[in-house]
This record gives sequence, C-alpha cells and structure tokens, in this order.
Amino acid sequence: MIASVVLFQAMYTTVKYCGVQLSAIQMTFVRSWFQMLILMPLLFKYGFHIMKTKQYKNYTFRLFFGVSNIVSSFYAFSKIQMATA
Repeated sequence: MIASVVLFQAMYTTVKYCGVQLSAIQMTFVRSWFQMLILMPLLFKYGFHIMKTKQYKNYTFRLFFGVSNIVSSFYAFSKIQMATA
C-alpha cells in the first residue's frame, strides 16, 4: 500500500516536472511505453492467449475511458499550481 502511494506520487511529480515541455498526450505515450516494457515479459512467459476475450465492446469502453482518464489527469496535474495540488 505504501509502495503504491510512493509510486503514484513519483509519477505525478514527474508529470508536473515534464508538463512544462511535454503535452499530456506525449506523457501518456511515455507512461504507456514503460507499462508495456513491464508487461511484455509476462506476456512472453505466459503467452498472448491470456488476453483473449469475447467482450470486445466492454473492453473498447474501458480502453476509451481509461485513456481519457490518464490524459485528463496528466493535463490537470501539469497545469495546477503546486500549492493547491
């Protein structure tokens, strides 16, 4: 629990620092790229069949709202004043 708090704080501190030079879309891309680096060894070990689903509609909604959430939170954290964060 404490590790997740520390890691989320580190991520949002990095977003605040990089928000001066990068847009929210670019920061989302970098975050997704690092997430892919972490997940790819698991997918190679257990195979891509663990991602098979028949609920494409549900996953499409989840993908859309998940990406929207990340982009909007990165945008908000990069624009908010640090004293009010």
